[in-house]
Parts: sequence; C-alpha cells; structure tokens
Amino acid sequence: MDSRLFFLVLVTICVFVVLVNSRKNISKLNKLVLYPNGLIDFEHDINLSLHLNSRIGWFGCWLILKKDENSLLNNKNQQLIKVYISKNSVSDVDYSRLSRHILQN
Repeated sequence: MDSRLFFLVLVTICVFVVLVNSRKNISKLNKLVLYPNGLIDFEHDINLSLHLNSRIGWFGCWLILKKDENSLLNNKNQQLIKVYISKNSVSDVDYSRLSRHILQN
C-alpha cells in the first residue's frame, strides 16, 4: 500500500513539473495595436489588416492577419499570421473594440 502511495505522489510531482515547464514555452502577445483606420501592428509587423476568416468565439477571438494589400504585388502568395486572443487577456473595452472591428470586416 505504501509503494502505491509513493508512486502516486511521484507521478503527481512529475506531471506538475512538466506542466510548469511547458507553460514557460508558451509565447505571449507582446504588442498588438489596432488603429482607427483598421490597420494593425503586431509585434514587429506593421500595416497588417484582418483577413475575412477572423472570428469571435465564446472565450476569445481568432485573428488572421495579412499584409496590407496595397503593399503587396502578389496577394496569392502572402503569408498569414494567426493569433488567438483570450477574452481575459485584455480589458473589456479593448476586447469590445476588437470584436466590433472583426464584425465590420
């Protein structure tokens, strides 16, 4: 009986350590700026716009960002940036503004 308890405690500690270490590897959003004209600056990319497939969900929103169409000659080969923003990670005012912008898109 004691060996089962020891094994259970050991497994629980190992799972806890793995979970704590895996949370360190999650990249966090450092900078996202939504301008009144609809353009977005994300991290080091500037003049991005929302793709039509950006969505609002129950717990957050999925942004698909693309380079501004005026700055690219070939829009078919452009690379899209996908970002998930949790509802709790920004203020209510900022989340509503972002949601309105997605709905207008």
